[in-house]
Amino acid sequence: MEKVKYYFFAGLLVVIILTICSIHYSTVGRVVGSLNVTIYSLASLNFTVNSIDFGSGSVFLNSSSAEIDTQGGVIGGNWTPVNGGFIIENMGNINLSVFLKSEKNAVEFLGGTNPGYYYLFSNLEQNSCTVNATAMNVWNSVNTSGYGSNLCENMQYLDSNDSLRVDLKLVIPSDAIGGSRTDVLTVTGINI
Repeated sequence: MEKVKYYFFAGLLVVIILTICSIHYSTVGRVVGSLNVTIYSLASLNFTVNSIDFGSGSVFLNSSSAEIDTQGGVIGGNWTPVNGGFIIENMGNINLSVFLKSEKNAVEFLGGTNPGYYYLFSNLEQNSCTVNATAMNVWNSVNTSGYGSNLCENMQYLDSNDSLRVDLKLVIPSDAIGGSRTDVLTVTGINI
């Protein structure tokens, strides 16, 4: 009879241990949660360099005009060279179509015989403009209508490739209007 009790208690002990193990593993569970966030699209352009000043100068005698540009060029006049155009940076979080508009054309800005007022644009950071609407690194006449000239159809917003440079060139006739001349250029970015 003692042996039966021993087996009974040993068997009961195994059942209790198995029950405890089963209870332990059956208490493990899993809960799934969710997280939601909404980020608004933001179109934002910044003129990192927003002012160009060619200073004072004049067309050389016996020359019909002078050419000055923001790439350091001075031909036929005595202006101090300017190295540096406008810098436009996409500060938002979406790609943009970018336009450049001037308030004045060459005649309104400079006057005289055969004046010229041109811009060209280029990537300041590689691949900032992945689809250009206007040829890069080519001088084009400024545009005063609507939004102006469409420079870039797809200006990137990532910090490593979100900056364009816009250079300007003036052809100043010898009979240009004297005095200080000022124009305003506007850059517009449209969500694409």
